[in-house]
Amino acid sequence: MTPPPCQTVASRGHAPIVSALLAAALLMAAGCTREPPSSHGDILGDSLNGVSAFVGLLRDRGHSVSAAARVSESALAERDAAIVFVDGPGPIDDVAAGHLESFLARPGSQWILLVGRDGDWAVDYWRFVAGREDLTAIQRQRARDNLEQAKDSLEEWYRDLPASTLIAPFSAADLIVRAEGSDGGAINVTIRSGGDGEGTTLLGHWTWRRGIDPGAADGVEWEVDGAALLVRSIDDTSGDTIFVLGSDMPLLNAGLVDGGNRQIAAALVDLVPVGAEVALFGSAQGRPGSRDDEETAAAWRLVTVPPHPWIAAHLLLGLLLFCWSRAPIFGRARVRPAAAVRDFGHHVDALGRLLAKGGDTATSAALLAEWDRIGRPGAGHGGGDRPEKGKLDIQPEARTQ
Repeated sequence: MTPPPCQTVASRGHAPIVSALLAAALLMAAGCTREPPSSHGDILGDSLNGVSAFVGLLRDRGHSVSAAARVSESALAERDAAIVFVDGPGPIDDVAAGHLESFLARPGSQWILLVGRDGDWAVDYWRFVAGREDLTAIQRQRARDNLEQAKDSLEEWYRDLPASTLIAPFSAADLIVRAEGSDGGAINVTIRSGGDGEGTTLLGHWTWRRGIDPGAADGVEWEVDGAALLVRSIDDTSGDTIFVLGSDMPLLNAGLVDGGNRQIAAALVDLVPVGAEVALFGSAQGRPGSRDDEETAAAWRLVTVPPHPWIAAHLLLGLLLFCWSRAPIFGRARVRPAAAVRDFGHHVDALGRLLAKGGDTATSAALLAEWDRIGRPGAGHGGGDRPEKGKLDIQPEARTQ
């Protein structure tokens, strides 16, 4: 059975340790304390069915990778290879297909990998959570309800799938639905070298339902129990290479927790041309519009990725509180009249009042007289600003003594 998100799996073989730890940390953070996101094809964040860990795997292997949610002309600019995760049953829509065909029409040889959608790691996640022994009865029942809901949603998705689906108009390979899926146990993936010989067998773990029906000119690169999992076609004229992978499950965040799946993902990355600059798309859906529109949409998507919305909300709340604190109901205005600020006599009057109340009226009167002589603004200096209040008005008790 596939190791659940709340467990760590030791890395085996040459699978990159950094990517393994990244995937495990993301899933462990999401696993036991809250319901993790599980939407397909997310290029950012810790979604069970996201592709952020696979992007990290590509970068660990020395590839420059730009990730985008949708296929677009600007995202494909100055890139040598494209990887497209089909977000849906397939085929990719006409806009995305047009962008990819334009990419293939460029001078030189281009490289494309199309990955079919298959399964949902949320089912394995809730199966693990429901089997934990440290849950209360209410928590366990909630996990079981979520498990049944995930199963029903996945089965409904499979029921709506056609038996055979052309993944892209420029590829002869079809995605096919197997009559029965694997039970989530071990899957022996046979990787053939040049299509001949016994090849190498890697052990993966996922529930497999979608395979490949290759075209007449397609070469079968990977097999599972004799059924094609990965096929390749090469254009003899241009040298363009198109790979089609039937199942995305071993490449998704939750799938990469398993050591065998990481080896399979690493073997797939080895097929990418050395030093190629890769454009990875979490969805096969394209969008019309100008490059500026695409860049604006990408920037807005970045703002909507958690925890960025919370950061923006806190900044907005701080701004509102600051504006509210400046309202007059919270006290006198922050900017005081210039005359009142310059009239130090308010402090002299306050001291004189204290002296008068304490019975030392002589000292109080002397202090006020001295201030009248040398301290009042404008007094004895040819005019100028006057205090807002006279000292006789401020301290009548000292003047009457």
